[in-house]
Amino acid sequence: MDESIQLSKTFPAHFILAQSNLYNLEHLADLSELPASGARLTILPMKIAGGSGAPVRVVAYLPSASFAVGPSSIRTLPVLLYLNHNLRAEMQGRSLCQHGPDISGIRPSFLAVNMWPLLLALLSCLAVESRRIVDLSHAYDNRTLTGPTLRQFNMTQQENFNGTYWMLDELHMATHSGTHLDAPCHFSRGRWCVADIPLESLMDVPAVVIDVNRGQDGVMLPEDLVKWEAKHGSIPKNSVILLRSGWAKKYPNRKEYYGSDDMKSMNHLRFPGFGIGAAQWLLNHTKIAGLGVDTPSVDPGIFLQTFPVHALLARFNLYNLEHLADLSELPASGARLTILPMKIAGGSGAPVRVVAYLPSASFAVGPSSILLFITMLVLGLTG
Repeated sequence: MDESIQLSKTFPAHFILAQSNLYNLEHLADLSELPASGARLTILPMKIAGGSGAPVRVVAYLPSASFAVGPSSIRTLPVLLYLNHNLRAEMQGRSLCQHGPDISGIRPSFLAVNMWPLLLALLSCLAVESRRIVDLSHAYDNRTLTGPTLRQFNMTQQENFNGTYWMLDELHMATHSGTHLDAPCHFSRGRWCVADIPLESLMDVPAVVIDVNRGQDGVMLPEDLVKWEAKHGSIPKNSVILLRSGWAKKYPNRKEYYGSDDMKSMNHLRFPGFGIGAAQWLLNHTKIAGLGVDTPSVDPGIFLQTFPVHALLARFNLYNLEHLADLSELPASGARLTILPMKIAGGSGAPVRVVAYLPSASFAVGPSSILLFITMLVLGLTG
């Protein structure tokens, strides 16, 4: 027998990497577009509690040369303008300092006079937006909640102790279980199914978070959206509108979460969701990517007989995120979402991993920061 075949039967690479808590990605698709270096990956597996493996969505970001204006660049501009004016004034003998004579050229006190704007400019160049990551997905286990009439999630495992240890899992579930994505084809024939949704609608999209605390029959109203815009400005294009009711804290208690323990019908369910008026307002006023809720459905429990919000938004190729986990850490505006469902061809829904990036100010030094500072200094001296 070939030596490589004998080695493969003992899984040496798996074993060695597992000892160091390193994971493996297997059955990846075409890698031909990736450069040898420079690409970055987002890897979001289905969140399975105790799972030895999981279906995973892997996305690569390929490097491309471009120029961009970000928050740190904008903060730098006023400093650049002041610095440029101050340096030119010094060189022309028009001192901005209230003390000391005006002379042509640069006075010996030049550095002392101008040190603080230089330092301020440097700090502004170094200021960047770092982002904290928050997981908005419930873990899948045998307590995972599934809607009425659907097969409940079930996971079985087998382990091998003879020679090399390994564990394997087998899942049985409905795609609309736990934290999941509803594709437009769920309620509109011919619209996007899960694998058709473009990455631009899923990756790094703005999150608009609106609190709805009106009890188990509470609905989001158009007035809630108007108030949000009055405080935070226009809803960004390609946003996901998140309804935050605090309902996630009831998960996975089926009776409290659904408002009923009768899972044979939808007649007695009670939980918050989007009103049809709010959904129509969004369609009339902006262009969004989808909706999300920390409840079982974007339609309130009392309207699950007709699913009006599902049906309306699906016609416009908009998706829904349901059973989201705790949204309490998200600001009303400023967070960004990455949403990667299991890539199921023709699927009306799929388990999804949703993560939020929360903005927080920090300082870092990078090539672009250094280049920007040098450019400012040159412009100030030669302007």
